[in-house]
Amino acid sequence: MKLHRYIVALGSNQRHPRHGNPSAILWAALDEVGRRNCRIDAVSPTIRSRPIGPSQRVYCNGAALVSTDLEPRALLDELQAVETLFGRRRQGQRWRSRTLDLDIVMWSGGCWADENLIIPHPEFRKRDFVLGRRRA
Repeated sequence: MKLHRYIVALGSNQRHPRHGNPSAILWAALDEVGRRNCRIDAVSPTIRSRPIGPSQRVYCNGAALVSTDLEPRALLDELQAVETLFGRRRQGQRWRSRTLDLDIVMWSGGCWADENLIIPHPEFRKRDFVLGRRRA
């Protein structure tokens, strides 16, 4: 069993009835990811960032270093299951307000591409919170 390492970007800009504000949602989501055959090795501080696209609400964002034996597609399925658990509904419009967004940014295996997933994430260089820069 080979252990892979991933950088996962986290974002939220809506309250959740159970978990509360966006920052609390990110921490609760990390707990849930950790229950899904994933080890959370490190977590960045959460920061506020401007939305990309039509959403008007400021995001709470962060990133986590995750270790797992899951291949990229299997990890994406788990992350999307966590998003759904937290109330995320995929309705076709990109960059809309959402309770939770989990994106695979990079992984220890290098590049990956299929019809649903591209690694490295094509937009990560535009996301200051992934690069460690603050802007809100």
